[in-house]
Amino acid sequence: MKIFRDFISYNQYIQVKPPLDNDIDIGYYDPPNMLLKSEPVAVDFYRISFKINLKK
Repeated sequence: MKIFRDFISYNQYIQVKPPLDNDIDIGYYDPPNMLLKSEPVAVDFYRISFKINLKK
């Protein structure tokens, strides 16, 4: 299992823009242009995400 310890390496892995700062990442995830499936991964940092356009 791959373990990510920072936003930079995680963002590179899922193919999104680099974070604005090493300690915080505010970004937009563009599903057609990012990695959507992979082997299991773990992150060794806190991440809070908001999902928009949620369909019920």
